[in-house]
Amino acid sequence: MEGFVQYGSWIFIDPDEHLIDLIDEQDPDTMWRSIAILGKIGNKQAVAFLINKMSAGQPACHRSQPVQRSCEKKDPMIRFLSAEALIKIGGPSVDALFYQVIKAEFEIRHLAAQTLRTIGLPAVQPLIEKMKEDNPGVQKAAMELLRKIGGPAVPALINLLK
Repeated sequence: MEGFVQYGSWIFIDPDEHLIDLIDEQDPDTMWRSIAILGKIGNKQAVAFLINKMSAGQPACHRSQPVQRSCEKKDPMIRFLSAEALIKIGGPSVDALFYQVIKAEFEIRHLAAQTLRTIGLPAVQPLIEKMKEDNPGVQKAAMELLRKIGGPAVPALINLLK
C-alpha cells in the first residue's frame, strides 16, 4: 500500500502531510515518534524542522511560525533523534547541517559535524563545493569535515586536486 507507514503501533496514511505538524507537539512521546518516522521515510521537506529541533533553544534556532515552540526548549533526546533522522534523510540534509557547523553554538556545531560525518559519502560532494567558496572559514570547515569523513572523501579530494 503506497503512502502507508507503520511505526510501532502507529499507522500513517500519507504521513508527509501530518508528521511535520506532530514534530511540534507538546507531548514528548508524540514528538519523538514523529521525528523517528520522518527519518525512517526520508522526508526531505522535514529537514528545516529537524534542524530547528536539533538546535532547540540555541541562538542559531530560526524562529519560523510553525516551529516557534520548538526553539524554546532544550531536550537532548529530541536533539539526538533529530540528528538520527537527518542522517537517514542523508544528502538533502547536508547544506542545513553545514550551516549549523558554521553558525551555531559549540554543542550544536559538534552534533551537526558528527551527523555530517555519519552521513558520509552523500555529504562529500556538497562539502567539496563548499571548499570552492571564497570564504576561508567555510573552506576550512568543509576541509575539516571531509577529513573526518575519511575514506569515502578521498577520491573526490583527489579529483579536486587534478
